[in-house]
Amino acid sequence: MVPVRKIMTKGVEKVDANMSVKDVAKIMKVKKIGSVLVEKDKDLIGIATETDIVRRLVADGNSPEGMQVKAIMSSPLLTVDIEKSVIESDLVIGAVLIKGAKAPVLVAKEMVKKMRKGSVIVDISIDQGGCVETMRPTTHSNPVYDVYGVIHYGVTNIPGAVPRTATFALTNAALPYIKKLADKGLNIIKEDSALAKGVNISKGKITYPAIAESLKD
Repeated sequence: MVPVRKIMTKGVEKVDANMSVKDVAKIMKVKKIGSVLVEKDKDLIGIATETDIVRRLVADGNSPEGMQVKAIMSSPLLTVDIEKSVIESDLVIGAVLIKGAKAPVLVAKEMVKKMRKGSVIVDISIDQGGCVETMRPTTHSNPVYDVYGVIHYGVTNIPGAVPRTATFALTNAALPYIKKLADKGLNIIKEDSALAKGVNISKGKITYPAIAESLKD
């Protein structure tokens, strides 16, 4: 099982509780992040997100210069105890995605054993290997099985249940990028940062870190 500390974001940005919302927003823009931790006297007291700024400042017509971040932050901070949450849940949905890499196992077999009989686990990340130790791939025609009295749903390619709708969704999302490649060729990658992020291999070398890591052996 992979602990949360292995996949969490590290080196998060922290700001003082008395900093103005405007200065916090500038930090988010420069760092290209959507949230910062808020501290007072080196103690973490909350988190300020883009949503906090929109809902508690912009929507209310307040000035970002005259308001301190502690006035719009979300507090208190919530900690994560995966085992306790899993054991107490009637329905657990695994939806872990590390782009280009295998999903880490966050729910161990021992946790599943402690769940109530009749509980259900749905592992949406099964296409990337699954994040539940007792999960295996299943199909739309035979979607579930039982382990320790807990129902497991591990259908791969869930959108395949609605193929027409799924095709429209994928096409609508991908077509603008396909048109750019068709119009300007591979040179567009140098101009379009979104397309550049999609490059996995260039000049015979793997350029996507997660894929390189998964293939290093």
